[in-house]
Amino acid sequence: QHPLAGLREEEVMAVPELVQMLLFLIESDHLEILGNVLRTIEALTYHGENSRMLCRTEPRILIVLIQRTASSSVDLKLLSLEAVRNITANAQLYPEVLGAVGKANNGFARASVMAVFEDAKEAAMDDMSLTTIEKAELLRLQDTAMEILWYMSTVQNAVREKNGRRSSSRNSVRKGTKGKQNTDISPADSQINFHAQLHGLEVNHGG
Repeated sequence: QHPLAGLREEEVMAVPELVQMLLFLIESDHLEILGNVLRTIEALTYHGENSRMLCRTEPRILIVLIQRTASSSVDLKLLSLEAVRNITANAQLYPEVLGAVGKANNGFARASVMAVFEDAKEAAMDDMSLTTIEKAELLRLQDTAMEILWYMSTVQNAVREKNGRRSSSRNSVRKGTKGKQNTDISPADSQINFHAQLHGLEVNHGG
């Protein structure tokens, strides 16, 4: 039973000290404690307001979660990335979450999620020794990583578009409208296009 058992979700995230305790326990070397903390965060972040509070308290929360389980077992990695997915899904709703996704969009964190996607995809396809449950976990991990990358790309495109509009307004006296990308479509709706983008990334990286 984890330390926050018995508290309602809104009670947990309304108290910054408890958020800090969660962040402290993420660093635990005890796998059972780490698993319980990740389960707690994953459950809490189904509510957007909780994701906002986490990102307000620790703007690097996504980086912390991704880095902490980068070389962990599949089950811990899945818990961590499901929490990351829950948080990134709220990027368009809360400035605090948008900022956290922006911090995770560059460098190790994004590359790590991409590596999880590729490794899970390869293992699910090529490892004949996997049980049905193990293969299902890998496919779930692959799908979760894909969703995160999609949300990250959506934020990245929105930021680029916003910066482009600012640049255009500064450098041109003529008022015009710029095509706005639809960021409200779901990952499932854009799955084909996303796979095409991934293929492009693989080609660019020599993969």
